[in-house]
Amino acid sequence: MTSRALVLGVAGPVERAWAVGLLAGIAVDGVRWQQADLLVGTSTGGLLAAQLGSGADPERLCRDELAGSPVLPPRPRPAGWLALRLAFERRRSADPVRYRNRVGRLARGALTPAPSTCIDQVRAALPRQDWPAQRLLIPVVDGDSGEFAALGRDSGATLPEAVAAGCAVPGVWPPIELDGRHWMDGGIRSGANVDLAMGCDRVLVVACPSGSGPGPGRIASVTEQIERFPATAQVLLVGPGAASRRLLARRHGQGAGRAAARTAVRVAALRSGRADAQAVRSAVAELWLG
Repeated sequence: MTSRALVLGVAGPVERAWAVGLLAGIAVDGVRWQQADLLVGTSTGGLLAAQLGSGADPERLCRDELAGSPVLPPRPRPAGWLALRLAFERRRSADPVRYRNRVGRLARGALTPAPSTCIDQVRAALPRQDWPAQRLLIPVVDGDSGEFAALGRDSGATLPEAVAAGCAVPGVWPPIELDGRHWMDGGIRSGANVDLAMGCDRVLVVACPSGSGPGPGRIASVTEQIERFPATAQVLLVGPGAASRRLLARRHGQGAGRAAARTAVRVAALRSGRADAQAVRSAVAELWLG
């Protein structure tokens, strides 16, 4: 029996807007994301995967983005001292697990919103509060040990708790404590965690360069993970086109900016994602429906 997986490696609100535009643009060809047997969402991609699995209409998600109201409030950058410490750890840490452990210690000591506040924000963004019918995995890293895990229906976490943990960027959102363990953003381990879809026959990976490159805490690049799939699996990687890459690069170079500027960049990213969909629709349809 053919099994399909949708893997979302989306690192922030602007990348999320691009992915929403892309997925909405692809879905007009009869592709339905609820057809996925497995959904994997890293960082804010976890929220998007949870929304799609809960039946959210991609066009409705587009309208929400265009309305100028972000699904999650803009998250501040880490404090200056923490940013310097994180940069220092990136330079000195050779072992990925040890690096994640050090980052976890820094994250637990950072001044961030209360975990309950972050969970409530995720809860308000979800169409449903229960886990979707198909399998959904939210990659996370244990801030105490540096170990990697994927939270799913059987993890004991509620859906809002799991998504909030997957979105817990160190120094920005607090680690989410579940059964005595402090979970944080799985993007520390991989920008997309494609290897969680190993065993599926057809895998669509949507990832942005900002979240898919190498790093001291990461296992391998997204491309290297895809190369490890068996020859019998069909895996398609879709990323931003040239115009979208320039837009995302400018965004990261300029910083967050004011609220109006943030909205304008998100809207531009969404429209750019729709444009990118035109170039990949036939290939995605062949993978998904063929």
